[in-house]
Amino acid sequence: MFMNFQSFRTTLAGYPLFTSGDVAALDDKVYYHRLVEWQKKGYIRRMAKNVFTFSENRPDEMMLFLVANKLYSPSYVSLESALSLHGLIPETSFAITSVSTKKTTRFESVSGLYIYRKIKPALMFGYDLKLYRNTAIRIATPEKAILDYLYLNPGLEDQGKLEELRINSDGFAGMNFKKITAWLEYIDSPTLTRRFRNLERIL
Repeated sequence: MFMNFQSFRTTLAGYPLFTSGDVAALDDKVYYHRLVEWQKKGYIRRMAKNVFTFSENRPDEMMLFLVANKLYSPSYVSLESALSLHGLIPETSFAITSVSTKKTTRFESVSGLYIYRKIKPALMFGYDLKLYRNTAIRIATPEKAILDYLYLNPGLEDQGKLEELRINSDGFAGMNFKKITAWLEYIDSPTLTRRFRNLERIL
């Protein structure tokens, strides 16, 4: 059977986003050209390649984070976006930044710029699942966002470069340092450990 828009909307009403893969998994058929037609009619909005929302949904920061999760997987929001979310840096990132075990890449879409940095599969941890309208979003904890950033930015070797980050000292002091120490031991990177200890010293 083919699904009309009313049935489609009822079926997916509880979710802030849906992908072409989600649509293909439905019991009743909805071909891609139907999504294009509904977009032209203003029923749905395209957020990024193969990622859509219903037009009445107003995009906010969390929705954009969810787009990032869905656009390139496996990934989780980290680096500048997570540091800003957790109040560790003062400015909001101009792009949604994530890490992934897949290659470094970026996507420009109608909803913004999405940047992904490659990490080793062994480092794919340290994120929370934040519930957003019946859907879980993978976002780095403050501790892992800091370590991801230091790990992926080799220029952060001297005090001046670290100070340019403008890390919020109160937010930094509130992190779980036992967790960070355990993760540094697990990652076993003398360079990363040195960068983090240097950051500790200036804060």
